[in-house]
Amino acid sequence: MNSSTTNNCIPSIPILMYHEVSEISERGKKIRSTNPAYSLTVNQFREQMEYLHTNRYITLSLDQLLNNESVPQKSLVITFDDGWADNYKNVFPILKEYGLTATIFVISGLVGQEQYMNWDQLREMSEASLSIQSHTVSHKPLVGLEDGQLMHELSTSKKSIEDHVK
Repeated sequence: MNSSTTNNCIPSIPILMYHEVSEISERGKKIRSTNPAYSLTVNQFREQMEYLHTNRYITLSLDQLLNNESVPQKSLVITFDDGWADNYKNVFPILKEYGLTATIFVISGLVGQEQYMNWDQLREMSEASLSIQSHTVSHKPLVGLEDGQLMHELSTSKKSIEDHVK
């Protein structure tokens, strides 16, 4: 591998992926809304973010990772899928407290619905340097969609986020 190929590679850094951060563990809920493997309690999430802060980890958005030629030592990416309301209520204050950032992937067709963030909350998070990105319009599995449906899911979601947040 020559040096020009090496310079064009995306660095290998950890990506921490979450969905929900709630007061009650997902396993402890009567009705589950997401996979318990991607969910934490507020206390667990706070402990993890405190660890990152104390140990001087640097959080990057995916945009920063993809557009940055040199990634600092101890960098990582934090992501959240779906746009759950608890990301604003429970996650956002903890990230701000520890000076950390994240990338939030929202299902644009669910923004503003019960249990999901609204556009004002997403805009506030974006203004605080969190990256708001598309996670499709409806969260349909993309495998097997016809080209037109696939383009709708991706481009409509992206445009909606750009119109409301950026």
